[in-house]
Amino acid sequence: MHFTADPEERFPAFVNYAQRDTEVLLVERLRAESRITLLVEHRLTAVEQDHDLVRAQVESPAGPLQVEAAYVVGCDGAGSTVRSHLGFGFEGRSYDIRFLLCDVRAHKPAIAERRLHFDPPFNRGRTVLVHPAPDSVWHIDWQVGSDPIDVAEERASGRVDERVRAVLGDPPYDLLWLTTYSFRSLKAPRMRIGRAFLAGDAAHVYSPYGARGLNSGLADADNLAWRLALVLTGAVEPTVLGGYDREREPTARDNLAITDTTARFMAPPSRRLRWRRDAVLAASRLVPSVRRLVNSGRFYEPARYGPARTDGPCESERSSRTICPRGCPHRLVLYCARNESAQDLRARLAGVST
Repeated sequence: MHFTADPEERFPAFVNYAQRDTEVLLVERLRAESRITLLVEHRLTAVEQDHDLVRAQVESPAGPLQVEAAYVVGCDGAGSTVRSHLGFGFEGRSYDIRFLLCDVRAHKPAIAERRLHFDPPFNRGRTVLVHPAPDSVWHIDWQVGSDPIDVAEERASGRVDERVRAVLGDPPYDLLWLTTYSFRSLKAPRMRIGRAFLAGDAAHVYSPYGARGLNSGLADADNLAWRLALVLTGAVEPTVLGGYDREREPTARDNLAITDTTARFMAPPSRRLRWRRDAVLAASRLVPSVRRLVNSGRFYEPARYGPARTDGPCESERSSRTICPRGCPHRLVLYCARNESAQDLRARLAGVST
């Protein structure tokens, strides 16, 4: 990967790396891991659990089958089958605003930071976001109104080319990706019930501002994976799994509030909010202190978890096999049991069945 950095800085202010490329890397890593069985062309149809096991009903090319496991993690997107079978839906709101999104590769001088256009001549009354990405890729996002848009027709009619030229000018370019979307601000009320967990879009769906979608999903996985590893290897009691919902659900709530506030500024859903947004933009040209009110999105940042909530010894100390209470800033010490070397730890974690 190559990207242009400020000569005075070691790294650029931010790096856009396409989600589709991230997903390719993740799938490649899954396929390379011998302890993981990746079932393609399989569809989950039902999930049930009891005190000891989770049973998943799956439709496969060879017919129906049942999979039994100690735990199940629903990473199956906004229409999650796992969440549905846990018996609850989403809370929040949807926006009746559509966007056209594309990635193009064009060799032209890169801009140092993203550009957000409010009411530009080439998209009157709406917004256009332009993000430079590595390898001469430009990520361009047009607000296109509330009516459905036909992506194939946009391309065939030459309208996409007109949109790209209005932003990038005359250099030749390659269209890498084109899609349309509308966004929602939704979350599940819980991220765990018994032996079942929710992560990523199955647990929360945000507006795209601030890159909090995939990033927060990866943070969910990071928070849950070490807990499952420790429980499955017998290093701690299963009660440590309760910390996942206690830490990640409030984080999802915070992300929802942050992205929803940005969405209401970037694409005001009412006349009153549009008037306020336009007033802030006009005043920011003249009064520097007003510019802090221009809400173009707060980039994703790592969650800060509060202190452990315990009514006595924490789960780790009850097990007498670890030395760091849940919620401690150094909680990764949980990976190490007392008197266990790093080499022993690696060998133990390598035995986790997936």
